Amino acid sequence: MPRTNIKDLPPEPKRRRRGSRDLYEVIALMLWVLFLFSTLAILFLSKGQVEVNDYQFQWEYMKEVTYVLASLWVLCSVALFLFDNNSISRENEEFEYHMKNFRELRDDIIALEKEKIEIEKKKLAQENTKE
Repeated sequence: MPRTNIKDLPPEPKRRRRGSRDLYEVIALMLWVLFLFSTLAILFLSKGQVEVNDYQFQWEYMKEVTYVLASLWVLCSVALFLFDNNSISRENEEFEYHMKNFRELRDDIIALEKEKIEIEKKKLAQENTKE
């Protein structure tokens, strides 16, 4: 929709909590869920003495695997925390950039409106002096 008047201001930027997710954050989130469910499944199987196809899950054999999966889950948690902080800081920088541009544009529009009003005052003054 084209602007019909100079004083039509662009929409003011909106502040959001964080930016959008990127590919690495989505991958880390999927790995986080995978490691969490894997750790819980192995814990459940090894502590419950479950037998699958003549193989009995025992804690003595599964504790190293469980510790590795739990440590990978913790690493993914740290990575997700860092991705979130990075996304928040990126969103703050982007908001400040857009707000700065909005203020400059708003100030330019206000200056143009002042010039327009001054020109109209001069025209009215000239018309009044001619009469």
